[in-house]
Amino acid sequence: MLIETIKGDEKMITRPYTAVLINSVTRSVRVEQISAAYVRVLAKSEIETQFADHKVVALIPGHHAEGMSSFDLAPSTESGRYLDLFDNELGS
Repeated sequence: MLIETIKGDEKMITRPYTAVLINSVTRSVRVEQISAAYVRVLAKSEIETQFADHKVVALIPGHHAEGMSSFDLAPSTESGRYLDLFDNELGS
């Protein structure tokens, strides 16, 4: 359902979204039902302003969060390096 609202002199069209958000510090994940701008780039910016400590990782048109489960990400390494499990001393 699209909703037209008036903000000052501007008309804005909003729509419902299911937003998947991640906290960049704790790496916790949350799923929110939210109404935001119809244009997705604007919606992403709007949602990240509203949830200042989170980043949007998915924006799904419509409300789908009811009954959803989210799972936190594993802690990241401070070094930012990756471990190759198949790398060994023999070079194979």
